[in-house]
Amino acid sequence: MPGVTLDAGGMIALDRNDRRVVWTEITAAGLDLLRAMDPVIERAPGEILGHMVPADLAELNRLLVLARSRAGDVPECTGTGTQPSESPGNS
Repeated sequence: MPGVTLDAGGMIALDRNDRRVVWTEITAAGLDLLRAMDPVIERAPGEILGHMVPADLAELNRLLVLARSRAGDVPECTGTGTQPSESPGNS
């Protein structure tokens, strides 16, 4: 959908009740699109990295871990749909 924003395309719903923040929620249409994309996304790593031998993959992983270690305190995605302040363990 080039040129179409996610909200105009019906993929997300926006809540602008608080002027300080815009809350977003994925719609049923957005979930349908994600389900349709699943097979492509699942194939991608094999298509991109499938030619590499295990030693090369281990080296790539080592380098990515090293690069990430310099990223500082980047919050992890909880995958729960909650905001970081609402996540379990964040009081």
